[in-house]
Amino acid sequence: MSEDIRPMTRDELVKELTELKGEISIVQDKIDLMCDEFQRIRSCPGADGEIKGLCDRAITDIKQHVPVIEQRDNFRAENTRLKGIMLECAGLARDGKEVAGTLTRGAFGE
Repeated sequence: MSEDIRPMTRDELVKELTELKGEISIVQDKIDLMCDEFQRIRSCPGADGEIKGLCDRAITDIKQHVPVIEQRDNFRAENTRLKGIMLECAGLARDGKEVAGTLTRGAFGE
């Protein structure tokens, strides 16, 4: 069953982008917290070489496998793209309004 696909309104786009930005911010905060916790564990006086190695690997894994920076960059690129579309639509609407005004004036002999 296919869904009806319709263009999103400006308000829907803004809402969705705001939600995405919030989700990315939450993920970034969690990742920062995890890295901080592993750093704290690593710096404990009782942490032996194995514990320190595990913490180092966890921190490296987090930084390599969690694409927060990529998500942020994708969000920024998508935001820029959508702003361009909105500007283009605004221009088309303005042009359409001018054409409609010209046609209306011509139809009524003004």
